[in-house]
Amino acid sequence: MGIVTSDERCGLGDRLTSLDQDLAETIEYLLLA
Repeated sequence: MGIVTSDERCGLGDRLTSLDQDLAETIEYLLLA
């Protein structure tokens, strides 16, 4: 708790980015279906 290292922040960002990409692909799939 409290201090978050840059490594932890970067890891969280990577996870959020991959989640956003999965979500975008799912939305595109639903729109095209």
